[in-house]
Amino acid sequence: VTSSKPALISPPQDCEIHLTKAVLVDPSMTDETVFVKCSDGDNKSFAICLLNAKKVTSAQAPLSLISSEPLQITLSSSKPLPKGSSVHLTGMVLSNKSPPADSDDVVEDLDHLLYGGSDDDEDEGDEGDYDSAEEEEGGAFLEEINSDEEEEEEETAQTAKEAKKAEKESKKRKAEEAVDKKDRKEKKKKQAQQEEVKDQTEGPAKKDKKDKKDKKDKKTPEVHKLASGLTYQDIVIGSGPPVRQGRQLSMRYQGMLENGKVFDGNTPRGRPFNFTLGAGEVIQGWDQGIVGMRVGGRRTLLIPPELGYGRGGSPPQIPPNASLIFSVEILKMK
Repeated sequence: VTSSKPALISPPQDCEIHLTKAVLVDPSMTDETVFVKCSDGDNKSFAICLLNAKKVTSAQAPLSLISSEPLQITLSSSKPLPKGSSVHLTGMVLSNKSPPADSDDVVEDLDHLLYGGSDDDEDEGDEGDYDSAEEEEGGAFLEEINSDEEEEEEETAQTAKEAKKAEKESKKRKAEEAVDKKDRKEKKKKQAQQEEVKDQTEGPAKKDKKDKKDKKDKKTPEVHKLASGLTYQDIVIGSGPPVRQGRQLSMRYQGMLENGKVFDGNTPRGRPFNFTLGAGEVIQGWDQGIVGMRVGGRRTLLIPPELGYGRGGSPPQIPPNASLIFSVEILKMK
């Protein structure tokens, strides 16, 4: 049945038509709903099924239509159906006689009835206007639909299997990560406890060792004594070449008595004291005690009275026969 060619089904005398199935053949796979309608002898029209070629389950429908009257089958849709689209009806012809004399007279091919054939036709193999090419094309199309549906089901099953496998691997990986994280946390905690115990047991010994090392690093500067009786200690060595007699020096200094009383000096912000070493511009203790120092160096001088201000001293600041203590620093040398 096509939209342009309705089918008239006329049952033989004393027979009934029994339609059992309708199949829509639409090679273009359009999403169009087709109404299959039937009209009886009283010109009453009613729909017997709805078909749609988009899905295999909607492209065919079972029928249970029995009639002893001629039936006209027509198709209708909201849009014209594509070329090559048709509905194939299958069924059988049942005889009202009991028992039938010959089954060949009772059951006839429904396609023969659809196109107006009769028992007296001489050529029973002639299909009239039935388009066998359309039938072959429709059958191939249905096979293609079934094949596509099977492939889709296989792909869906494979996708579900892969998703299940991926989910299982993800859970396994998360479980392993959780175990690793727990192990790292416990290991870190254990190390902290071990270090705490170690500090408690080795702490005092380690502290004593450190104190001894600090004392060693901070050892008292070596005391040097000259033949003249002058002694000195280098607090800071300084840099550059050592000074010698005849060089002009720029100095900071502070002078004290042995009782700690400061009697002279230009520290920390006073004007630097300038003199020529060895020229007799200062007491002998300076001319002897500063030799060998370097720029930036600091030295402590312990000067006996005979290298300082002698028996008379320098009243009122320096008493007679006073030993002097000078802290000196070289700022510049020319």
